[in-house]
Amino acid sequence: MKAYVAALRTETNSFVARATTLAGFRAGAYSAAGEGRVCAPTHPGCSAMIESARAAGMEVYRGPVAYAVPGGPVTAGAYAALKREILDALRACMPVDLVLLDLHGAMAAHGVPDCEGDLLAAIREVAGRATVVAGLLDLHATLSSAMLNAADLLHAYKEYPHTDVAERGRELFTLAHALVKGQTRPVAAVAACRALGGFPTTRDPMRAFVRAMREAETGAGGVLSVSLIHGFPWSDSADNGAKLLVYADGDRALADRTALVLAEYFAAIAEEAAERPLSIAEGLAHIADHAGERIVLADASDNPGGGADGDATHLVAALRDAGHTGIGVALFNDPVSLKACLNAGAGARLTLEIGGRMSRFSGAPVRVDGEVAGLAERIERGPADAAAGPPVGPVARFRTGFADFILCGSRREALWPGLFTATGADPSDYALIVLKSSTHFRASFAPLADRILSIGTPTAMNPDLASLPYKHLQRQIWPVDEVLPAASLLTDLQNK
Repeated sequence: MKAYVAALRTETNSFVARATTLAGFRAGAYSAAGEGRVCAPTHPGCSAMIESARAAGMEVYRGPVAYAVPGGPVTAGAYAALKREILDALRACMPVDLVLLDLHGAMAAHGVPDCEGDLLAAIREVAGRATVVAGLLDLHATLSSAMLNAADLLHAYKEYPHTDVAERGRELFTLAHALVKGQTRPVAAVAACRALGGFPTTRDPMRAFVRAMREAETGAGGVLSVSLIHGFPWSDSADNGAKLLVYADGDRALADRTALVLAEYFAAIAEEAAERPLSIAEGLAHIADHAGERIVLADASDNPGGGADGDATHLVAALRDAGHTGIGVALFNDPVSLKACLNAGAGARLTLEIGGRMSRFSGAPVRVDGEVAGLAERIERGPADAAAGPPVGPVARFRTGFADFILCGSRREALWPGLFTATGADPSDYALIVLKSSTHFRASFAPLADRILSIGTPTAMNPDLASLPYKHLQRQIWPVDEVLPAASLLTDLQNK
């Protein structure tokens, strides 16, 4: 048996003007078809599927593997080029029994609002109906009928932070392999929940919901796969919103029933489960109320992992103005300040204007005097880090009287304590840690924190969803509209 495996992942923020280019994908641990090993820290799902297929004795043909840090819509030329590479590599190895794709699910390009649906349909046209086509999805996908109707199986991560990507990749291969061998006949059902937001799974009620999804997956002869698609709040797509996707083995009624029951369960807990970032003023009040605790502050609205620039100064400036010291900040996207540190070298004293450069959301630069306290050429996910992400570097640690700034020259989400330790700092020495991240940082930073606070500002990932200028999002939907989350079964799917 032969399998073809490829990856194309990015998450599109509809409200960011900065386009995602082909260069952005080439920088994301890109690997051309058939060239070398896949970078597992950046592409854990793709790597796991390849390993699983080989372990099962399949002959594996690897297509292109591409990832770009989330941003604005992908340029038409970049998407066309990447799609062509994937299809050309598939044609070159046909016929194949199985196509495995590592996707995001919320990728949009200029002129192509549903890249995954478009790509899957093109894959199906090349591979034919006899080939099993399966896709791994980020749970922040915008699940479309085009995606569902072109694929035999779609299987999403269950955890947010995404600590289970490799596990879900292995599961998808097992499900798809069983279908290839004729052991199962997956049929899909989808129920919409009329809700949108961020729903971390590190605490109840989402911890319990994840357990319920896993318990529902009874295997061959029953429910094969359960995925809660959370949606991506900053995707202005008609397909956006939380959905329960269920595959049952040849039993559409079972799939329908399971999808609706779990969708009703999620709709009932969505308001409680949703992340509600604090305002800066509320965050400062919480810090004052918990003096002496080590507090991690998520600068959630300026998270490059959701398309933001990573150079907004609103929160850092407010902490300085409030008199706070002993702060560690990562990662500040500031190529100008980074270059000054690299040119000056470790130990040099400089005056820098940090941040506030990239967009109208960025705020004013923070003018500081300080010392280049440490440099690192490259930082990667460590063996104890659960969240995957692309490497970072070079970086500089700039020490000032109130904060250490970890500076980088590109948009990267702050995911690992190694961002500090690689430059000679101990993150446990800081009273406050500010991270340009929304939730993924929790997987590695939670052990360092007495308390974690999520702070929202009107930047690229503005948490006030009702204020966003949606044009295509299907309404009514909570919390954009004053309605309650509600479950309903969708019926426009082909019965596979």
